[in-house]
Amino acid sequence: MAGEVPEMAMRAMQVALDELLTNAIMHGKVTLNDPMQVDLIVAKNALRAVISHAGPAFDPTEVAAPDLEGSLPDREIGGLGIHLVRSMMDEFSYEHVDGRNILKLGKNFR
Repeated sequence: MAGEVPEMAMRAMQVALDELLTNAIMHGKVTLNDPMQVDLIVAKNALRAVISHAGPAFDPTEVAAPDLEGSLPDREIGGLGIHLVRSMMDEFSYEHVDGRNILKLGKNFR
């Protein structure tokens, strides 16, 4: 139907948000006293999100791509989340402003 966000776009955004929010909490030194903000925007042909949280600067867009050629038993656990976000999102950008990490995500659809 016209005006609806396709399920695939919603699922991709859900996975990306889950990964990035989990990383911020587990690795970004975010505490219960540090507010995190997530804004979702439904545009005509895109689903967009902005994540903002306090903490030391960390740019996930600069994380090196993982080695996907090694055998599974030889690879370390983890390290694929940001790769997954990159592969699923059409927009993935970062900036650090006034002590806050700001991530922008976008998933286009027709």
